[in-house]
Amino acid sequence: MAYNFDRVPNRRNPNVLNKWTWYPKDVLPMWVADMDFPAPQPILDALHKVVDHGVLGYEWPSLALQETVAARMDCLYGWKVEPESVVTVTGIVSGFNVAARAFSSPKKGYLVQSPVYNEFHEVKNNVRIPQFDAPLAKSVQGNILHYEIDWDIFRKQAGKAGMFLLCSPHNPLGIVFSRRDLLRMAEICVENSVLIVSDEIHSELLLDDNQFTPLAKLSSEIARNSIILIAPSKTFNVPGLHCGFAIIRDKKLRDRYVRVMEHLRLHVASLGLHAAHVAFSGPECLDTAQEER
Repeated sequence: MAYNFDRVPNRRNPNVLNKWTWYPKDVLPMWVADMDFPAPQPILDALHKVVDHGVLGYEWPSLALQETVAARMDCLYGWKVEPESVVTVTGIVSGFNVAARAFSSPKKGYLVQSPVYNEFHEVKNNVRIPQFDAPLAKSVQGNILHYEIDWDIFRKQAGKAGMFLLCSPHNPLGIVFSRRDLLRMAEICVENSVLIVSDEIHSELLLDDNQFTPLAKLSSEIARNSIILIAPSKTFNVPGLHCGFAIIRDKKLRDRYVRVMEHLRLHVASLGLHAAHVAFSGPECLDTAQEER
């Protein structure tokens, strides 16, 4: 499907609060991962169809949507996921805050690798748990900054935490962790009984020949000790529809996670469900974006 990346709609609507209307007109709002390109046409067509139907009633995630998410994981990564492992969430940020509520405590907080996405640092305030940092080690090679894992610090801090909030690929550093590094981090967490919650929202946006590995694909033991968070919002530019997915292979973890979600009454809007279903049903929109690079 052809896509015109030169078309940039004007979003300065005075009646709508977004990144362009939040600040004065001479300010460029470059702080949020919100693209100014229209969503792919198949998604827009599906949303028009729902709106034209006229009834915007309650809707819940369907088995068909769960199967679509599972099929996409298999198609992209050869990762076999049971549809019942797919839990629909209102987005990645709410997804990892739910995990923190369900699996952390004031004694066993959560571990992050700074510098990292700002919302990771808000969990400690939202859930009132301690945050432990395992900063990525910075080195300068010519005019390029390079970051890598400081394994001594990571192991030390993992021993204090109950949950490791991983950003993979890493935001904002753009690191696509190697299978070897993912495996080593996961093994340290398993040894210390630390649950891994992996934000993998940018997994489909890769440059050059980088290859992405879902953390839970590494082994069945790691899959039982992890929650994987994904969403179509970055790849297909539909973040305002607030729909994502938590893939939780272990039933006990999944049941506990869902109980907290239900307690908080977190429901995804019907338009988000429809858009996610279309986005994840086929790779053609992503293929077009890759061809344009």
